[in-house]
Amino acid sequence: QVLAGALEVVSIDAQPNPVTGGQTLVITVRVASPPIEPRDVELLANGDVFGNLVIPAGATTGELSLPIQPGTPPAEITLTARSGGTEASVPLTIQ
Repeated sequence: QVLAGALEVVSIDAQPNPVTGGQTLVITVRVASPPIEPRDVELLANGDVFGNLVIPAGATTGELSLPIQPGTPPAEITLTARSGGTEASVPLTIQ
């Protein structure tokens, strides 16, 4: 059940995947229906909130570009987009 005023998160994608230090990771979140006004979707890495991604008014997708710092250690991360009780996840490899 989606909470009132919340977006229903359908999917999250991260490209490129795997990503390496020095590249820019683009996170795309898709929602079931477009919001009337811009809405935030929470982004989590391994369960910890690290930011928000904005779904523009009238759109069903939003993007966030995230530069990966050179020298970032290799890791396996689960990226999750969450809004009002709905969420979607994608595994991300940093190499």
